[in-house]
Amino acid sequence: ARYEGIDAQGRAYTLTAESAVRDMLNPDSVILTKPKADIMLEEGRGWLGGGADSGVYDNAKGSLRLSGNVTVFHDAGYELALSEVDIDLKATTAQSQKPVRLQGPMGELTAVAVDVREGGNIIVFPGPARMILHKSKTGA
Repeated sequence: ARYEGIDAQGRAYTLTAESAVRDMLNPDSVILTKPKADIMLEEGRGWLGGGADSGVYDNAKGSLRLSGNVTVFHDAGYELALSEVDIDLKATTAQSQKPVRLQGPMGELTAVAVDVREGGNIIVFPGPARMILHKSKTGA
C-alpha cells in the first residue's frame, strides 16, 4: 500500500505499508502491517521518517496508533525509539505512556513517556528521565 499527500500545513508526505486491510469492526479504520512514513518539514527544518511493526489509522478521528519497534528519524541525526505511540494527525500531537529513548549528536535521553505538542515544537519527557550529553567537538 502507498499513499502520498499534502498535509494541512502544505507539507508533502508519503505513507507505505506491506499491507493495509479495512477493520471489519470499525469501517473508518485501516490496519497497517509494517507502516513507514516520511514528511518534509517547513523550509529549513529538514524531514522526518519512521516506521513500526503495525499500526491502525482511523480516518474519522484523524488518528494513527503505531506499535512494535516504533522509530522516528530526523535528518539532523536524531532517532526516537519506543514501543507504541498515539498520534493525533489533526491536532499534530503525539503521546506515549511507554518508555522512550532519544539519541543523537548531542547525547541520549531516556524517559518513561513522551508528549509531543504543537507539531513537535514542544516535546515533554515526563520523569523520571535521564539525559547524557556528549562533549562538544569544538570544546564549547
